[in-house]
Amino acid sequence: MPSIGLGQIQSTSQIQTQRLSQQQIQSLKIIGMSTSDLRQEILNAVEENPALEIVSDVSNDGINLIKRRSEQSSVRTGISSAAGSAAADEYQSMLENVSAPEQTLQEHLLQQLNMTNLSETEFSLCKKIIENLDEKGFYIFAPVSLLEQNNPLHTESLLENCINKVRHFDPAGICCANIAESLEIQALLEKEQNNPCPPLALFILHGHLDFLENSSPEKIKKKILDYLQNVKNLAFRTPEPFEPEKSEVTAEKIQEAVNFISSLNPHPYGEFRKSHINFTRPDIYVVRQQGMLETDNFEKGLIKDSDDSYFKILPANDTLPVVSVSRTYEELSNSIKDEEQFQTAKIQLKSAENFVDLINFRNQVLVKSCCHLVKSQIDFFRKGPGNLVPINQKQFAEITEVHESTVSRMADSKFIQCDWGLFPFKYFFSNAIQKKVTLSDISSNDISTSVSTDTVRHEIEEILKNQKPGEKRLSDQKIADILKSKGYEIARRTVSKYRTQLNISSSYNR
Repeated sequence: MPSIGLGQIQSTSQIQTQRLSQQQIQSLKIIGMSTSDLRQEILNAVEENPALEIVSDVSNDGINLIKRRSEQSSVRTGISSAAGSAAADEYQSMLENVSAPEQTLQEHLLQQLNMTNLSETEFSLCKKIIENLDEKGFYIFAPVSLLEQNNPLHTESLLENCINKVRHFDPAGICCANIAESLEIQALLEKEQNNPCPPLALFILHGHLDFLENSSPEKIKKKILDYLQNVKNLAFRTPEPFEPEKSEVTAEKIQEAVNFISSLNPHPYGEFRKSHINFTRPDIYVVRQQGMLETDNFEKGLIKDSDDSYFKILPANDTLPVVSVSRTYEELSNSIKDEEQFQTAKIQLKSAENFVDLINFRNQVLVKSCCHLVKSQIDFFRKGPGNLVPINQKQFAEITEVHESTVSRMADSKFIQCDWGLFPFKYFFSNAIQKKVTLSDISSNDISTSVSTDTVRHEIEEILKNQKPGEKRLSDQKIADILKSKGYEIARRTVSKYRTQLNISSSYNR
């Protein structure tokens, strides 16, 4: 019987793993940056690397820095000199003696955000909300556009919670759509803190500020009572928040409400320095040009429009400093005798070359991606809003043959300037809504059964815009019925959602 022994068995296997190089990581970072962020990144890179120089800068930011640094090149290259050290000390002293500028509103809010204890998702969304505020604290774009469609954590409930958190920051009355909403937010915060806040003030501030126009307390009282009587006669309605009883509407209480509203601050942003970083700059220009183009040329950023016109896609480099590798530094480095300093100079030159290449690569990616976008949404660029076709980020990634995460980075931070205005990249991605073909569609040869949410929003906007003066204001249900007659099977709550996205008030407040 053979014996059973123990032995060692040695085997080898190969496992392939893909790791991003430092160059690839930096490339993704650069691609994901907005034009404003990239500008600051360029200025920082030039400041840190003497082998980089700014050739031109339309806003002149950084030019004096370069000139001053070139005068001190002996210090920056590691070649010591008494004169260079003295100049460096003088420059450092000047920087230290410059008084710090006053905070912008954004800086003030971000400082408070950094002191909060939030999850990574909440913190990121709150930061986006703050960055979406102009210098008055009002929304630049509708907050719902900040939600990432492919992120299951990004819900409307999360957005509302994050907006509420930012609204509790100082100063009170920011993170809103307009002055009217700002005053209402201030009043609600006063009530939340158990400070005196007349109930009638909340009712007036919630969509009824027009009652105060050129009116005495008695006239305001009549306006409110007439309004309450009219809404009472409606067959179906949802009671308004803060809706008072008729017995509560007296001249004395109205005067009390008016005095309270007058005490609120219509300009809570007044104490803060105006911000220039808050200005939304385009990352891509889409320009319609006259002339014949036989076929599309993605490499040159050319997309055919018609027989006598085409679209030219250009990176928005007009607001960015133009950088290059410093030939002066390159020549100077060749004269360095110290081996360690020579190797350092070589590393800096290589880093400068890589940085310039990354900027050029970013431009190529943006132009090519935008060419695909213009090609996919050609009707929008021809006719304007309301003509988007349904396409999501995943489908667009397949078209462009790039990873979906790269599309997501571009969508979150890029803006496109075209004939119809400035639009965030993500604006062009929308879900599909099924549409029934109507007789009017057949007569116009439009038999598409799938439309984008943008089309439906545009239809809602047009329905409300075309209402004649004096006509009864359309409810969300009535709008849904009109859309249904056009082939759009849209629920009332969906109409309400899209109406809110368009910043249009309900029928009671219009």
